[in-house]
Amino acid sequence: MLLITTKRRFAHPEFVHFQKLTWLISAGAAMAVVADGLLAGVLVTVLRRNMTGMKRMDTIVDILILYTISTGLLTGIVNFLSFIFSLLSPSKLVYTAFGIVCTKLYANSLLASLNARKYLSERASQEVLVSSSLLKESARDPTLQTIGTGFKIPA
Repeated sequence: MLLITTKRRFAHPEFVHFQKLTWLISAGAAMAVVADGLLAGVLVTVLRRNMTGMKRMDTIVDILILYTISTGLLTGIVNFLSFIFSLLSPSKLVYTAFGIVCTKLYANSLLASLNARKYLSERASQEVLVSSSLLKESARDPTLQTIGTGFKIPA
């Protein structure tokens, strides 16, 4: 859609001619809203189906689900506003501002997900290390027994 709009824009440099083609921008914004909703919905569904039942991993999956919903919802709302303004007032170019903001939101979402990987992997490895150190400690000291929750109980 963007390539078609750009090509038509350069073919008709006057804005008067371009106003006839704002339906392309409306269609592109509508497709972006649908894509955001579908991607977020499918990702949440897949993450929900793959819950392990282990509290530590389920906590990490819940964080990923929350992140998915928040970023998908935010970009979806901005794309929806772009769609609405491109329908209601195509001559005022307000929809362009929302389009610019949305591209920056996509970039920020990507960077935030890259940063979240480090946090989530550190959190998962800390919990694994704590649990394995408790097992080693209980193996060295036979007077201590651990139960599944990691609490130490004297024998």
